[in-house]
Amino acid sequence: MGQCNGKFNEPFNLSVALASACLVTDELASRCTGAHTAIEASSLGECRLIVAGSEQQQKKFLGRTTEEPEMCAYCVAEPGAGSDVAGIKPKAEEKGDEYVINGQMWVTNGGKANWYFLLSGTNPDPRAPASKAFTGFIGAANSPGIQIGRKDMSMGQRCSDARGVGLEDVRVPKENVLIAEGAGFKIAMGAVEKSRPPVTADAVGLPRRALDEATQYALERKNC
Repeated sequence: MGQCNGKFNEPFNLSVALASACLVTDELASRCTGAHTAIEASSLGECRLIVAGSEQQQKKFLGRTTEEPEMCAYCVAEPGAGSDVAGIKPKAEEKGDEYVINGQMWVTNGGKANWYFLLSGTNPDPRAPASKAFTGFIGAANSPGIQIGRKDMSMGQRCSDARGVGLEDVRVPKENVLIAEGAGFKIAMGAVEKSRPPVTADAVGLPRRALDEATQYALERKNC
């Protein structure tokens, strides 16, 4: 793990880890995309901490993720709005040594995660650009004020736990801010190139399995 020093960390072995993750993802998705989505959704939150967290933050939260083990979730989408990251409505207000967050999110792994990467607006100027409007936080899932909604029953991928998560006066200590206030959008977008390749691998594994199944059926089918 690298030091943060106000800039994104670039662990020397991240590319190797990413390539390995894509190989594993392809195989998992060929068996069950719901199970893979549940696993990969945790890495979306972890990746932001890997590239932007301080050494102390990484040891505290990533260490727990591997030792317990624990899961995390990536909170940047809202119910009915999709992942319009630059337009999310949750707000965080600074109060002493904490931030108080309010809003509604829609989260994969929302009911299973032990901690969240939370993105919330902190700039009081409504005309502030996205690059300065949001702050990234690490929030414990058992924090008072976090309200876990009912699991959505989707048409497929039901192994994946997607649900609404309410934030009502959720208090997050300043030590859980990633990099600094106003850096949240940069963190969320800057880690996309690290977190999206496995999603692409998912889109390779599923049709590969579908082609295998279709081919096998065509070879075995008997005409009436």
